[in-house]
Formats: sequence, C-alpha cells, structure tokens
Amino acid sequence: MDEEFLKFLKAKYRERPPLTYLITGEDLISKLPDSLRLEENVYADDASLESFISSCPVLEDLSILRMVEDNIKVLRVHSLTLTSLDIDFYFGENDDMVDDFDTKHSEVLIDAPRLKYLKFQDDLSESKVITNSGSLAKVNIVYVFNENDCADVVDLPRRNMVRNFLISISGVRDMKISGHFVEFLYCNMDFDPLPQFRNLSRLKAKFSLYFVEILPTLLESCPNLKSLVLVLEFDPSKEDVQIKFSSVPRCLVSSLESVEIKYFNGKPAKMEVARYFLENSGVLQKLVLHLRCSTLGEGFCILRDLLALPRGSSTCRIVVC
Repeated sequence: MDEEFLKFLKAKYRERPPLTYLITGEDLISKLPDSLRLEENVYADDASLESFISSCPVLEDLSILRMVEDNIKVLRVHSLTLTSLDIDFYFGENDDMVDDFDTKHSEVLIDAPRLKYLKFQDDLSESKVITNSGSLAKVNIVYVFNENDCADVVDLPRRNMVRNFLISISGVRDMKISGHFVEFLYCNMDFDPLPQFRNLSRLKAKFSLYFVEILPTLLESCPNLKSLVLVLEFDPSKEDVQIKFSSVPRCLVSSLESVEIKYFNGKPAKMEVARYFLENSGVLQKLVLHLRCSTLGEGFCILRDLLALPRGSSTCRIVVC
C-alpha cells in the first residue's frame, strides 16, 4: 500500500475515536473500494485525478463518465491493480455540447499492466495512448478517433497515434467495434494497413452498407478468427447498394466457424454478404441470420434463396431466428 495514502486514511480514521487504535494496513485495505464510478465530476486539475486513481491500492474496476466542464485536459490512468476500464463522455442532451469540447492537446494515457477489459465510448480526446497492454483480452471501441472527420487521417502525427493505438490492442481475444469506428477504418486503410490481430477469436462489428466492402480487409488482419457477429445497418434507402468483395481472407478458409448476421432482410446487398460467407468459408459450421421480414411468405422466400446458395463447407447449417 502507498505509504502517503495510508497516512492520509489513518488521519481520517483518527477523527472517529475510539476505533483509532484498531486500525491496521489490512483493515484499511478491506475497507477500500475495488470498484469506482466517477460520473460527471469537476476536478481541480489533471494531476488531482491522476493521483486519486493511482492512490487506490485495490482498485480493479473503474468507470469514468466525463463532461465538457470537468477541467481535465489529459486523463491519465495509472494503476497496478486495475483490470477493467470504461471511459465515456457526456455531451449533454442530443450531444448539444460537443462543439464546446476543445480537443487540442487533449489526451488519454493508460498505463495499467493488469488491464483485461477496455471500453471507449464517447471520448473525443485528440490522442489515445496505451502502454503495458500485454494483459488486455477484450476491447469495446465505440467512438474514439473523431471518426466522422476523415480528413484528419492524412495528418502524419495522427496516423502514427492511431497506428500505435491499434498495435497496443492487437493482442486481444475479443473485440467489439462500432459503425463509427468502421467508418474511420474505411477512411484510414488507404494510408496504413491494420496490424495483425493474431489472438482474436471473436469479433463483433457494426457496418453501414456503404462501408461493408472493407470487410475482407478487416478480416485479413484476423487470421485466427473463429466467431463473427455482423450488425448490418437497417436503412431502406441503402438496401440496393452494389457490393463486391475483393478477396477471401485466410480466416474464412481455415478458422471461421460461426457467422451471425443481424437485421437480415434478404435484400440484394445483405444477401450478397450471406453468399460471400457461405461460398468462401471452408470450415463454417453455422450461419445465423436474424430475419427482418414483413410477412411469413417473404420469410419463406428468403430462406429458399439462402438454401439455394452454394456452400464452401459441407457441414454448415443455416439458422434463421
């Protein structure tokens, strides 16, 4: 336990005699929280929040909900015990305070060698840096790189930051990415290839049909993927977009066993996605489709068309739910 922090706690306990003489280091540790949620707070400065987090000797689960007025420019999370971290940002109702957040020189710096789970939600900080990420096993990336501003990807320092961030999470086994992050990857892939996620066995990704053609490129970076969940955008105005996949990544041939597609309605674009996996997956065991149709007859027609598609794996089952 940190000596200064122990002295601080003992001083606080001395305000409540006669229990003071019973206090030991073990007693204090048993009373300290291993889980914290810091929600919409205002801090004295960057250093005060950093010191508070690092002074919690048994902290394992930390959730931080920031806001524009929290007085934090650089969020530093340094902990030797932390195993789970969730960072979110409140921008007001309908995100009406987004423009009030000054991203210039804003950073998130994470140094937690025991960290296993990381979730970035609405955080617009200019830079994200993770060190000592060897224990990281699961990540959930929602909105992390100002994804809607794709012009920034040509900026070399920003590209380097993004590359280093992706490398730092490339050892995970389970990853979930949002449509915002997929859009950012779509803009960025012409400049820098994705690192190899060799340990990744499960991926869940949300796709707009406009960006689904990068799917082979994304999967090429996951050579040992076993399970894929695709959440395909449900937007009637985009259902007739023409989709053509450029290649067949290694994982489709040798490792991918399960594919799940949500919001599947049998329209040409989504049928092409299903055909791509059925035809090219050599070891696929099941294709699960969450059907969206207006009538029972329409559902039977979709199922008929699916069963007529050629299959690369003789053991593949089509499951409709």
